[in-house]
Amino acid sequence: DRVSTQSTGAAAKGGQKGDNYGNQPMARPFSVILVGTKYDLAKEGARRQLSSSDAELLRRKIGADALVNCSSKTGEGVHDVFNRALTAWYEKSEAARLEKEAENNKKGRTCAVQ
Repeated sequence: DRVSTQSTGAAAKGGQKGDNYGNQPMARPFSVILVGTKYDLAKEGARRQLSSSDAELLRRKIGADALVNCSSKTGEGVHDVFNRALTAWYEKSEAARLEKEAENNKKGRTCAVQ
């Protein structure tokens, strides 16, 4: 919830607590997407407690792969959240595949299909 500074504090602590990957996104076997909610309130003129630049700093601090805003009330950005999550998953799986392929090539485990 980008409206509450309490929730961002918890996210920052949660991102550090038990993080065995050193906030290195490519080292994790999963993707982290930071989602700013209640986006409709910002459009209605409500003052947000967390600015866009602070949200980006939080994203970097917890090592999230992306920051996406959405509103469940209006539906705005909801598809973007899922699209970004799928894109992040694909990028990680493709990077892992290429890394494994390169590792196999180093060990001489290449196979050519003719």
